[in-house]
Amino acid sequence: MRTSQPSACLSRLRKRRAMSTWSGARIRELTRHITPSAGLMWFALLAALIGVAFAAADRYGTNLEGSATPGVLMYVASPATKETRVTLRRQADRILIIDDFTHTIVAGGRADRIKRVIVRGVDGDHNDTLTVDFSGRLCLPGGIDFDGGTAGFDTLRIVGGSGTDSRHIPTNRSDGVVEVGATEIRYRNLEPVLDTIAGPLTINVAAGVGGTLQDNGSGRAQFVFTGNAFESLTFANKSSLTINIAGSATVTLAASVWADLTVAVTVNGTGSGNTLLVDLTGATSPSLPVTNTSGNLSGAWTFGNRPNLTFSGIQSLNPASLSVSKTGPSSVPLGSNISYTITVNNAGPNSAAGVTVTDPIPPNTTLVSATPSQGSCSGTATVNCSLGLIGSGGSATIALVLSVNSGAVTNTAAVMAATTDTNANNSSTSSAAVNISAVCTPVVTPVPALSTWSLVVFAALLAGYGVISRRRATG
Repeated sequence: MRTSQPSACLSRLRKRRAMSTWSGARIRELTRHITPSAGLMWFALLAALIGVAFAAADRYGTNLEGSATPGVLMYVASPATKETRVTLRRQADRILIIDDFTHTIVAGGRADRIKRVIVRGVDGDHNDTLTVDFSGRLCLPGGIDFDGGTAGFDTLRIVGGSGTDSRHIPTNRSDGVVEVGATEIRYRNLEPVLDTIAGPLTINVAAGVGGTLQDNGSGRAQFVFTGNAFESLTFANKSSLTINIAGSATVTLAASVWADLTVAVTVNGTGSGNTLLVDLTGATSPSLPVTNTSGNLSGAWTFGNRPNLTFSGIQSLNPASLSVSKTGPSSVPLGSNISYTITVNNAGPNSAAGVTVTDPIPPNTTLVSATPSQGSCSGTATVNCSLGLIGSGGSATIALVLSVNSGAVTNTAAVMAATTDTNANNSSTSSAAVNISAVCTPVVTPVPALSTWSLVVFAALLAGYGVISRRRATG
């Protein structure tokens, strides 16, 4: 057997050489008959096949380095599945798009060549999710374009990295831009956006859009847009939160969100017609100062159980309808006290902060006491009562006691709040008139004074009268 092996190997080698010689001769024979025009035809066919290959790569995801669009990495989801989940990240010196189900690379290229990434989802009943991971120092000067496709439930997730600014700018119901550091993510046809990068967060609310900052039901803060914006932005790990309100937009800070926030919130209003609503339900030890500068409200609010809230440029703050009423007697005796009850009502729809009541004391009366049901009162010529916060549908009272010196009394109270009062009479007033009734006193006739001799004569007469009366009694 050993002696036969070399001969068998040699036989196979001779056969290969013969086939190679035949193949070379055959190719030379075939190419000798190809005319120049036929060569051009074959070249055109080969170019077409290469073009088809690149088109397929463009359609279903591949590395597009060297393609017709230099510097662009593209991935297009396949409609063969009902759901696509991919992650875009930088890994060492390459930028990769990885299938989250199979953990395989579906597109990629050198980081120094790729300037822009395009990811396209599938239209119809197909869910597309793109996760952009910034933990590997991902930076794309040309940005990222993500189109989730019409219909379906399409999601953008932004994760990884720290100390990076995130700025969210929705443009309509399902489109917008997210700026993460120097990389811009442009999205279309999305439902939720999730941002868990550690760092400052800014949300720009367009005019006429608005939204509510609330708890998402899972312990994370969520900004749900209304009007023409996409459905929601859920976020976590933020070092600060700034909300910019443009034009006629309205932003609501729900009571539920404060349990999810550990950082201060800043709200800036620009343009005209913006509104800020702050649900103060459950807030403890609130300090709610408000400064009004030419119709623009600003303040720095602090709480015992919430992060601080700073706002500026707000034109309508917690609008509520306040009213005041006063009840008292129609008449009292001169020199008596008048007891009034002043009641402040908040018809809502929001809590009114910094509620105050002023009551100038009439000149013919003197203040005895002013006792509020909440807050405190001060002053003598004018009573000023700081009632603080009155919730929607709530009320507060003041017991006012005056002493009457003379004449009829008309007393007026006015209410106002640091937040916006929608009552047409922002200083709502109520008056109570008191007619002073005269007190009847008995008429006393004075007794004339007697001289000393008159008193002696009068005493003698009384004594004589007494003697005569005794004699008659004994006779």
